[in-house]
Amino acid sequence: MKKITNAFRLTLSLILIAVVFSGCLIREVEQPATVKTGGEFQVKLTITDKTADANAHYGAVCVLAPDDWEFVSGSYDSQVGTGIFLFDSSAKPVYGNIDSVLAPPAGMKWIKLLSDAAFTNPADVIHEATINLKVGQKTGDYNIGYFTTKNSADLLGSLNMSDEDNDNAWSDTSMNHKVTVELAVGVEDEKVVPTKFSLDQNYPNPFNPETTIRYSLPVSGYTTLKVYDILGKEIAVLVNGSKQAGQHSVQFSANNLQLTSGIYFYELRVGDSSASDKSEFSEFKETKKMILTK
Repeated sequence: MKKITNAFRLTLSLILIAVVFSGCLIREVEQPATVKTGGEFQVKLTITDKTADANAHYGAVCVLAPDDWEFVSGSYDSQVGTGIFLFDSSAKPVYGNIDSVLAPPAGMKWIKLLSDAAFTNPADVIHEATINLKVGQKTGDYNIGYFTTKNSADLLGSLNMSDEDNDNAWSDTSMNHKVTVELAVGVEDEKVVPTKFSLDQNYPNPFNPETTIRYSLPVSGYTTLKVYDILGKEIAVLVNGSKQAGQHSVQFSANNLQLTSGIYFYELRVGDSSASDKSEFSEFKETKKMILTK
């Protein structure tokens, strides 16, 4: 059976469907039950790729969402590679026309995404995918669904639309995940102290020349946020000092830095603010990738 988990009690709500790596089965969906208008929704998918593939393919993710929702960011992680999802504006992707096979209901739209890199893989690879969406202003109940495959020649012909797993399918669905969009009534909801450390994917991404990086601290601590090039050279220091518990954001600008198009990394480190050695950063450390396009 496919498992549904209401793990993320964020203040948002939505409808979506995802397409991520073909010959795949959607094993688990973690999503909020309720979200607020104008907020940000996050869902995590666990996907098993049952079939070994010696040819490198991109992963594809389609999100069926209310027509006033927008893609914010996405990332994936597995034993074969990590990276981000990019918005796919093509009318008909290589894997097929999702709009004709699974036509969106009235008031909904497909948001199509592709991984930023292609990978080969052995059998039974597990992928963890995270998708973030900006919630619109429509309120009500919506059913979320997910669809997963690779960006390879029309794999929609072998689509599993059953609620049960089918190991022979090359693409899979997981449908009818209900969420409720409620009206946001004030800004106090945004001041809740986070329960865990987190570093969000920058937005927009790819970017030119500016992008915003958000991070969350459940406790106060000495914090650094630095940007590096692909060789590990430090490019910029965005944060360097004590920060209070809460949600924070900082803007990175490539202006006046003479940077070329390509991949860059940003790293968040948090240490105990009472420690004498601020270089230990024992609390939290995470690095993410971003892409500058000119």
